[in-house]
Amino acid sequence: MGNAVPKLDGMTLSPTDASSQSARKRAHHSHESDEQSEIVEEAAPRQKIRKTSLYIYETMFVQGANADVVIAALGKEWRLHRIYLCQSSYFSALFNGNWKDSNDSRIEIEILDPNITKEALHATFGSLYKDDVTLTTDEVVSVLATSRMLQVEGLLEQCIGFMTSHITPEVVCVFYQAAREYGLESVELQCFEWLQQRLMTAQSVTLLKELSGELLLRLVVSPKLFVMQVEMDLYTLVKEWLYLQLFPNSTVSDIVQLQKEADAHFSSLKSGEFLDTEAGKPYRDIFKGIRFQHIINDASSVRILDRESIIPQSWLLPLYKKQWQKMLKVNQKQDHGPSMNEDVFDATCIRCGRILQQNGEYCWRWTGYLFGFDVLVSFSNGFIFFKRNTYSQPCLSSVSLQSKRAIALKVTAASFDASGRPTFKKSTDFIRVVFAPDEEVLVMTLEKPVRFPLHLSVSMALVSE
Repeated sequence: MGNAVPKLDGMTLSPTDASSQSARKRAHHSHESDEQSEIVEEAAPRQKIRKTSLYIYETMFVQGANADVVIAALGKEWRLHRIYLCQSSYFSALFNGNWKDSNDSRIEIEILDPNITKEALHATFGSLYKDDVTLTTDEVVSVLATSRMLQVEGLLEQCIGFMTSHITPEVVCVFYQAAREYGLESVELQCFEWLQQRLMTAQSVTLLKELSGELLLRLVVSPKLFVMQVEMDLYTLVKEWLYLQLFPNSTVSDIVQLQKEADAHFSSLKSGEFLDTEAGKPYRDIFKGIRFQHIINDASSVRILDRESIIPQSWLLPLYKKQWQKMLKVNQKQDHGPSMNEDVFDATCIRCGRILQQNGEYCWRWTGYLFGFDVLVSFSNGFIFFKRNTYSQPCLSSVSLQSKRAIALKVTAASFDASGRPTFKKSTDFIRVVFAPDEEVLVMTLEKPVRFPLHLSVSMALVSE
């Protein structure tokens, strides 16, 4: 978790003027009256158009007046009109092609897609008779699937726009899967970005249940995932997801209670590490995406891994050896950190984050031993600083006294609205910063006013000078 540390360092008119002003007022009021007349005259045709559209919808679609074709699907019939149906590329090709049923008065459509419902068919056919269609989050995927099959491009675009602007924790996974199924790259991207930024702060039992293994794996390995607070918290989230996969009929609805049940279950296993069993095989890749090399640098996290029988020791022992060798080299001043390009950084860096709930001055560190580099992060008046703590503040672990130490960094600050959509976002480039002992460096300046709560996502790694 992020541990707090102490804060560092009037005119009188002549009759002629009055007469002129009165004339100007009359002219002004006359001009306003003309404008208002124009507005009324413009509004009348619009109202007439709306009334005409409603008349067409009610008379021709709802009542089926003068229908020349019957469309049947899913046990329901619609009395419709070829001229309106031809707005759909599906029906245009059918009616204008040399098909055996092109001229039939009744056409049966076979529906194979389970997402397509009678209600969605009704809404899609109705959209051909009026300009506006009201969508809801509950039905938009069905309407999307129907408009996709019938090739009603206008409605399809409306569905895409609705989905991208109505992403919430309750529907983000549903929208993501629908986007993947129907090839909507823009919707898929929006949903994935939402999850990268909000998964760990908007998590709920419902959201975790709806996460597919494929999607969770993609998130776990993403270098842009907002990890809050540290990598161990990501492990906890994946563990809770795993528990829900193993017990899909669980009635737990509270995220805190879910964590308790998951902890108790995996601490009670007696048959070896779960991921080494046949039941655990489908979940191995997801857990392998977690960066355990940064988890085993914290004593309390190590105790939890040892208590819970999930992660095989064969995964962890090589990491312990590597970290021990690293510590010896750093303490004996034989190592300045590995050379690192951006790709290696993205794949191996420490991922951590913090939420600043309101404006103020903050200073904190993230737990975990960073080879003698004690990083203090502070926020004040929209400025974010990183400091190498050497002498000025107490540290629970050993601190390197080398004259120069360097880290690679990426920092993102973001604010979100109630639905989780970003209202502000700013990121640094991939940067390297070299610190002298107790040196403090400004890494980001935020434009004022800063919006809170403010989410800070940090990726960092020890690198060569």
